Amino acid sequence: MIEKQVIVTAKSGIHARPASKIVKLANSFNSDIKLVYNGKALNAKSMMEMMTAAVPNGAEITLKIDGADETEAFAAFEKIVTEEE
Repeated sequence: MIEKQVIVTAKSGIHARPASKIVKLANSFNSDIKLVYNGKALNAKSMMEMMTAAVPNGAEITLKIDGADETEAFAAFEKIVTEEE
């Protein structure tokens, strides 16, 4: 299991378009992928959970990734939540 805190630096945080990219990316991996924000563990494979999270720019989240492809998944997720949009 990989668990690491990351700062969301995407200008608009995680809203509709980034949430869609996150869900699509999450579903391309076999690992269990959670984003923890404000004490809530959110399933990164659920569009509803990603959309309602309303994670703003500058927020600290914890990525929790567990599975056979966790290393690759972590690298991809760290990039997507910090890329400028």
